[in-house]
Amino acid sequence: MPNGNRMSGSPNTYDSSFLNYGRGHNIATNGDTVYVVWYDKSDGNWEIYYMRSTDRGVSWETAIRLTNDPARSGFASIAVSSSVVHVAWGDLKPGNFEIYYMRSTDGGTSWEEEQRLTDDMYVSGSPTISLSGSYVHLAWVNSDNDAGIYKVFYKHSSDGGISWEDESLLSENSTIAYNASMAVSGSDVYVAWHDYRDGNREIYYKGSIDGGEHWGEDTRISFDPATSNLPNLAISDSALHVVWQDDRSGLNDVYYNYSTNGGKNWAEDTKLNDWSYSSERPFIDASDSVLHVIWCDFRDGNYEIYYKRNPTGGIPVAIDENTENISTVIYPNPASRQLTVGQLDNWIVGQLAVDGRRSAVRLSIVDLYGREIKAFRNISSFPYMIDISDLSDGVYLLRVMDEEGRSGSAKFLKIAE
Repeated sequence: MPNGNRMSGSPNTYDSSFLNYGRGHNIATNGDTVYVVWYDKSDGNWEIYYMRSTDRGVSWETAIRLTNDPARSGFASIAVSSSVVHVAWGDLKPGNFEIYYMRSTDGGTSWEEEQRLTDDMYVSGSPTISLSGSYVHLAWVNSDNDAGIYKVFYKHSSDGGISWEDESLLSENSTIAYNASMAVSGSDVYVAWHDYRDGNREIYYKGSIDGGEHWGEDTRISFDPATSNLPNLAISDSALHVVWQDDRSGLNDVYYNYSTNGGKNWAEDTKLNDWSYSSERPFIDASDSVLHVIWCDFRDGNYEIYYKRNPTGGIPVAIDENTENISTVIYPNPASRQLTVGQLDNWIVGQLAVDGRRSAVRLSIVDLYGREIKAFRNISSFPYMIDISDLSDGVYLLRVMDEEGRSGSAKFLKIAE
């Protein structure tokens, strides 16, 4: 995975009175398009800004300002499905912080009028938004009593954000809970946050398998005496991914973990940033097998936004090579547009088989989860060229099988041009 790439100079600072905990930036992807929102005061007031890239983060269009009000606006969350982009944020315009929402139906070119989604005498902030079909899922933190005990709340819209159901309380624990993050796949909804029930900040999560109607028990993700906070979730296929801010090294760092069984079990923590500066407030999103992460970093002497990606999905490849019956020459490897399968040693190809038929083989490309992506049949001569330009970046397996059922396989890496 390459080092983080600097994206912009915003936000250049954080206002501690806005909400003590929260992330100032957010990212979402749809195919080759990557969307980012953040807040800054470059125009003299805290406002929400939006930017997109249509080439997987290689280049970026000009930033667009989404809010324009003397009151403070910040801590936005973004989600996208097809050409519909949804943004939620916290805003002080009613006199206390409330959750607001707006959407674009043309990929972020134009935006509809904003909606106010909460109406409470206490602070509502740090929203997180996710999509599944026509359902828009929203979670946030709210100080629901005079003692200032923050808890996690949830609500959803079943008509693409036009109308919203009543809110419900997720975090029942009596300790303070901050910074909800959410990931959705079909009717599975996952929410993570950090709270103080263990005497220090740790990451917890809970899930629903019926679209947010009912919820399971809280599950602890982080297990370290240091402070673990500001979690963020993403889901890709059958894997649930989480990043968070952690100070176990004495500085704030970005850590990552994953679960392949819906959050029941988790792998070992992985540190993502490799600089000895404070790296904070991470966010993760998945596009096919590619993971995208952004965070706020102090390596330049002030806070800047950096970006990093993992083209193989962050999970060790579960498929195995079988080279017993094959010694395949695959080139180039990695490859971007075309993969060439060279001479197959120890295989009789293109010659008469014992029954008088021409011997032929079948080639197939299999992804990380064992799914066959492409198949090529009755191949009787080599070298053989395969077009892989339409594959997403990541690790794949090339399988070979002959008419007698013998098989072999070899891994290759598809990369962007």
